[in-house]
Parts: sequence; structure tokens; C-alpha cells
Amino acid sequence: MGGNPFDMDSSDLEKRLPAFFGGLDEAVAPVQERLDQERRLHESQAAELPDRLRSFFAGLAPAIEVARSAQAELDRRLATQFSIFDDFFHFIHKKENTLSRIFGSLLDPKGSHGQGCRFLDELLDEVRTSTGRAASSFDPAVPGVRPETASPSARDDCRIHTEYGFPKKFKKKGRRGSIDIVIEWPGSKYWIGIENKPWAGEQEQQIQEYFHALLDKVPRGEPIADDRVLILYFSGTGSHPTTATEDRVKARCITMPYRATSDRPSVEGWLRRCRATCEAERIRWFLAELEDYIQKDPHFRSESELEQDEEESNDDRHPD
Repeated sequence: MGGNPFDMDSSDLEKRLPAFFGGLDEAVAPVQERLDQERRLHESQAAELPDRLRSFFAGLAPAIEVARSAQAELDRRLATQFSIFDDFFHFIHKKENTLSRIFGSLLDPKGSHGQGCRFLDELLDEVRTSTGRAASSFDPAVPGVRPETASPSARDDCRIHTEYGFPKKFKKKGRRGSIDIVIEWPGSKYWIGIENKPWAGEQEQQIQEYFHALLDKVPRGEPIADDRVLILYFSGTGSHPTTATEDRVKARCITMPYRATSDRPSVEGWLRRCRATCEAERIRWFLAELEDYIQKDPHFRSESELEQDEEESNDDRHPD
């Protein structure tokens, strides 16, 4: 009949089936035993896990306590975790006017920092020595008042205005608001407006109106009036203003991200320059705290993030 079970009669098949399945039981039994052993082992380990975890963390407790004691001693002597901007953050949180007043105080040659026009000089240098459009467009902005050529008295006589209101003629046209910081050179011949945008966005036609409001302050008859007005746009996100729509305004508006970059002027870069040249230890400490605050604020975009934004913007403009 051969080995084909279909060639067997029913009586032979009934005799062979028990032997066949009995052989399967013998083959499966070792595998089942191994599975049962693994299951019992896992159950045992699971039962022991809470005790092991408790023992592990109990062993860490002395080391953690030593570390806490050491940190407490360091903080007592050096205040390693203290930051005037972090610890008193609720005073300035999302209040750009407070930061603007701080910047204005630093820029004021007669400010209580005692450094004269040094911090103002550093702002001009931060813009002038940057590469690209910023440097070339700034050089003619304030001729005669560059740090290396201007007399100390001319720079010392600069006036710093915060929350500078619009002239009456602009208010009559329905324009409201104020420019965060304005630097006015003697004789009102040169003006720099600083619009500080650490967190908020722009208002309608904001940069356009600020430029023309300052341009209106330049005395009549001064040559190349546009070159006597400059707008610095302090940007927390690093983005350029969208309300500088005229070419003449774009040419006189320079974006300064809060975070330092390698190819653009920045607020952080300016503060770093100030700290490097400042002679008063108390002011150097304050500047270092302000730099640290800027570096830690998650709203201020880093250079790598700005580069990624630029790449994404280019991809959107030039899709495949």
C-alpha cells in the first residue's frame, strides 16, 4: 500500500494515529518545559523588581545628599544658580518696554553706568563691522560721529529717548504709538531709531512710519536726508520687519537678532562688546547676566535655527 495514508483502510489509520500524536507530545514536551521555566523566571524577577528598585534608589540617597550639600555650600558662597533676570523674571516677562529702558540706559552717555559713550560706540561698531548689506548701508548713516573720528563732546551730547512719541503732524494723521529708543545727535542732524521686538509682532506700517517720523526731524536743507536716519530692528526671532516696504526704508533698516550670529549684527554681540570694554565690575556682571538671559530664553532664535529658517524660506520660494 506504500506510505500514503489515503491508501490505508480505516482500521490501519486508527492504529497509526495515536502513535503519531504520541510522538508529537514527546517532541513538544521539552519545548513546553523550557517555556514554563522562562515564565517562572520572569514571574520571579517581576516579583523582585520593586525590592531591587528600592534598594537601588536607597543606595543613591547618600550620594544625592552629598551633592545637595555641596551645591548648597557653593550657592551660599558663589550664588551659582542666581540670575537677576531669571529670579525676577516676573517683573519683565513679555514686557518689551522694560528691556527697552535697560538698553536705553546703557546707550545713554550720561547714564549711571559711568562708561560715557562707550556702549553707544560699541553698538555702532557692532553694526559697522558686520558683513554684507548692514555694514555698507550703515557707514554713511552718521558721518562725523563715528567712534574713531568724533570728538568726545559730540558723542557725549547725544540724547537718548525711550518711548519717543510721534511729532504732532503725524498724530494728526491718525498715527499712534512711540518708537522704543531714539538716539539723537547734536543739532538733530542724525537720528537712529531702535524698534525692540523681543516677543511681539509689528503693527501696521510700523517701520515705514517710524522712518518717516525721524526723517521729518532732520533739519531742512541737510544733504542726503535719508542717510541721516537709520532704523535698527531688534528681533527676538531674527526675522526681518515686514512693514519696511519702500526701497528707501529697506536700505536704512538693519535687523539685529537677539542671539549672536556669525554674519549679522546682534543684540548679544553688542552686549558682549560692551562687557569686554567696560571698566566697572558691577556693570560687567549685569551685562553678563543679560547675555545669559538672552541665551536661555527659548523665544530667541539661535544661529542654527535662523539658518534652518532661511533654508526653509528658500525652499518655499524655489520648490522642486
